[in-house]
Amino acid sequence: MTTPQYPGYPDDGSQAGGVPQGAGTPGYGPQPGYDPQAGSVPGYGAQPGYGAGPDPQQQPGYGPQPGATQGYGPQPAAGPGYASQPGAVPGYGPQPGMGTGGGMPPYPPGAMGGAPLSVGDGMSWAWSKFKENALILVVGMGLWTVLSNFTVEAHYTVNGEEHGFSLGVPYGTYIAFAIGLFASIVTTHMAIKVATGSPLAWGDLFTFPNFGASLLAAFLTWLATSVGVLLCVVPGIIAAFLLHYSVYFTVDKGMDGIAGMKASWATLSSHVGELFPFALAGVGLYILGAVTLIGWLVTVPLVMLLSAYSYVRIQGYDVVR
Repeated sequence: MTTPQYPGYPDDGSQAGGVPQGAGTPGYGPQPGYDPQAGSVPGYGAQPGYGAGPDPQQQPGYGPQPGATQGYGPQPAAGPGYASQPGAVPGYGPQPGMGTGGGMPPYPPGAMGGAPLSVGDGMSWAWSKFKENALILVVGMGLWTVLSNFTVEAHYTVNGEEHGFSLGVPYGTYIAFAIGLFASIVTTHMAIKVATGSPLAWGDLFTFPNFGASLLAAFLTWLATSVGVLLCVVPGIIAAFLLHYSVYFTVDKGMDGIAGMKASWATLSSHVGELFPFALAGVGLYILGAVTLIGWLVTVPLVMLLSAYSYVRIQGYDVVR
């Protein structure tokens, strides 16, 4: 496991000075006035009326009530991996499939405040960020899209005769496939940088964070999707949706490939209603880009930015606007 690439998330233990997950809050030893035998609250001396013996002025009949809590003894330890935050909403322990170090847990919609999570807000944000970074996004994502399809073969029939053409590169199909896996890592890295407010640089076009784990996650996601499509199409669509964030988790959180896939599955399966509209919007943008010939130079970056928006916000954070 490597160090997370983007230290912009508050209190997730990945930024300098943050509390590592599962480490608890250091530096809190016994406080003055705390007697563990007396059961008093740490840091508070004896309060009036709470002595060891009965108060002579106490009214009769007001003894301890049935079921009342006797003092404030030691509290149960917090769930693994998540230090208690001031003002945090209780009850959000580790989610199914999210082990210690398994990525951020899903949060309910609206936990971050501000504009609600929606395709409309996501498209508005993606378009504004595209305009701010248009040149590097068009060149970068356009370059990788072209490279991953440079062995395209076309076949068509005219008057009953079949015609076709290809670039004829030896082993071109396998090379294009590998380039497509590399492209998913680069474009994910660029999209997350935009979402977290980090400026893009031309060197990002050839940056592969957590390369081995990200490559494994990208390959296994493709494999699961392909097998699902061969089985009955629908399983492939389900796999593509639930594993969509696999590379996002490996690039962003520094997870290994399998952990990234598990985190993606847990996150998306827990928020199908909120995230499925983003998948439909992405498919629509891809179709729009295909029918407008060169429109994909705009729609492909928009899809990547929209995915990064949903990935960041579903975890309880907001994108940098």
